[in-house]
Amino acid sequence: VDKYRPDQISPVKNFFLCGDYTDQKYLASMEGAALSGKQVAEKVELKLGKPKAVELA
Repeated sequence: VDKYRPDQISPVKNFFLCGDYTDQKYLASMEGAALSGKQVAEKVELKLGKPKAVELA
């Protein structure tokens, strides 16, 4: 099943995907949707040239 799940970056310029159906570690769940949102936000930031955030302990 995982091979059919799309990445958050689509082949369409400036179009990103988000949701529990995308490629992330939780399938069909609220956790998967939330994780996908975090992943796509990071990919959009990288696309815009912003540095990756540093996690605080």
